[in-house]
Amino acid sequence: MAPRTGEAGGPHAANAFLAPTQGPPQRSYRLEQVRAICERYQITDAQSWLLERMGDVPGAMRLLLRALYDALGKILGSVRWQGERTEPVNAHSPGPRRW
Repeated sequence: MAPRTGEAGGPHAANAFLAPTQGPPQRSYRLEQVRAICERYQITDAQSWLLERMGDVPGAMRLLLRALYDALGKILGSVRWQGERTEPVNAHSPGPRRW
């Protein structure tokens, strides 16, 4: 399953909810519990932000790089699949053309 960002309220709904905790009025929640929920529902941007807030900057970076790697893999897989398709040969075409 692909990593997702906040769902119901748009792509950054989780971050919009979490970010106001930096200034008054503060919401009270346990970062590890919220991070586990974000992990369960694959809300990558909020999970990375929480890891950074918890002091695990390398873990946040690994998470984002893994999401990027997965997304690039899907894109490259799609490009490879498109490259395997060829145009049918007809009397007016010089031969098969790769897309």
